Amino acid sequence: MKALTIVLLLALVAVLSMAPNVHAAAAVFIDMFACGMLDGNGAPVVTTESQAVATNNARGNGKLSCFADVTPSATGHAVHYDYVSTGILYQTPSGVTTRWQEVVSASGEAILQCRTPD
Repeated sequence: MKALTIVLLLALVAVLSMAPNVHAAAAVFIDMFACGMLDGNGAPVVTTESQAVATNNARGNGKLSCFADVTPSATGHAVHYDYVSTGILYQTPSGVTTRWQEVVSASGEAILQCRTPD
């Protein structure tokens, strides 16, 4: 089974390398990787409940989404983080970006979304 998987992957690479001028916006999907986020009080947390999609186009567009249940804000209200409010750059599979935002709900449900390129 392992040998068949390797053969199929090599065949896929061979087929893809023969078509460098294809203009389809194929995407690479990455699931379940470590993703750094902030909790409701600005403390760093890490989650593996995450997804990244990088498109195969001239701009190399990408979107990264991470989800976590974190400590809610001590204020009892939802909080919003982004590059402007934190100065944090995010590294994604498609590159570094300042185009990100994270929202932590009053109950501690956090969603981070990053977009590339800058």
